[in-house]
Amino acid sequence: MPNVRIEFVPIQNWGLGILGFDRLQLVFEQGGATSQDEWFVIVGVKGQTLRGALGPSGNLTLLERNS
Repeated sequence: MPNVRIEFVPIQNWGLGILGFDRLQLVFEQGGATSQDEWFVIVGVKGQTLRGALGPSGNLTLLERNS
């Protein structure tokens, strides 16, 4: 069964995860027998002046995001 979840991930830069800083990501689990690496994800990113999203077209997988 498909599932959408909001997850938090510790920020790796400058060891901020140790201090409790994290970022949110929206994850879509297709359901069925798909592996977690194949789930789609949208992650907020900061551009030069505006905030945006990485993977808004729905083609960024958790495997690609975590590489």
